[in-house]
Amino acid sequence: MVNHSLVVRSLLAFSLAIPSITQAIPLPLDIRAGQSVARHFPTGAALVDNLAPFCKSRSLEGDLCSMGYATEIIQNAMSKEGYSAKDTIAKIGNAGYSGITMYENARLEEITGPLIGMFGIPGGNEYMIQYGLATKQDVERFKVLFDKDNQSAQLKANGVHKMKAVDKSCVQKMLTHFKKEAGEQGKYMSDDIFSVQAENWCMKNG
Repeated sequence: MVNHSLVVRSLLAFSLAIPSITQAIPLPLDIRAGQSVARHFPTGAALVDNLAPFCKSRSLEGDLCSMGYATEIIQNAMSKEGYSAKDTIAKIGNAGYSGITMYENARLEEITGPLIGMFGIPGGNEYMIQYGLATKQDVERFKVLFDKDNQSAQLKANGVHKMKAVDKSCVQKMLTHFKKEAGEQGKYMSDDIFSVQAENWCMKNG
């Protein structure tokens, strides 16, 4: 006769002994991790048809609708690969401005861009807290990151003592580039996040 109590205790002990299997981690700075997540993104009709029902179920409109939908897709895709959107957001916030650029340099902005962008649109902060993607402390950190004066201070810390004017033609070119990289999902993402990415790139490289 099987001792069910013993089986349950054994399974529990086994799961505690290998937390890496059951505990999600932040997205690694590896393009292969991003590719594994992206293969779970819906495409075509599935991507389009699920947008309206999702926004209706959460009473979302405008940018909050499109960005919230993109965030939900990314969160679900990351969890299927054992990664945590919430822990990724916390990692970026803790690292400051360099937290954004390190994911961009790893060519993972398609995944982290919408998550970061939620903090820059009306209602985004509240949404991220409500649906368990961020803490109040995360929100405060991203308020600092989106502050223009802080961006200037970060540049000074990196040896750039005066924020140069951003080349508008460069911004437009890179905005188109980042939209193209986002693929089908980019159609439902706010232009604001692409503009931030483009300006940051042109400020550093333009």
